[in-house]
Amino acid sequence: HKGVNLNTAEFAPVYAMDTGQVIFSGQATDTGLTIMIRHPGGLESLYGGLSEVSVAVGDWMKVGEPIGKAAAKDPAKGTLYFSVMKEGVTINPADVISFD
Repeated sequence: HKGVNLNTAEFAPVYAMDTGQVIFSGQATDTGLTIMIRHPGGLESLYGGLSEVSVAVGDWMKVGEPIGKAAAKDPAKGTLYFSVMKEGVTINPADVISFD
């Protein structure tokens, strides 16, 4: 995967980057507890290394809707793996979402 590892608050809520349908929710070999969402325009977002998920395959998400929680990396902060694909090719996530 060519995504980014983000530091977050421990167990911080994770939100859908855009409206779309959940196409995977469960354990993945390389990203642990993972959610994938298919969005309009051929985009798919992947949220990995989660501590919990609150969506199931087939659910329709709205932009900014909570989908799960980040993991605990250490007592002070958490982590989240995030990647974006366009038409099956991994792209730079910063090209479609702002990391403020």
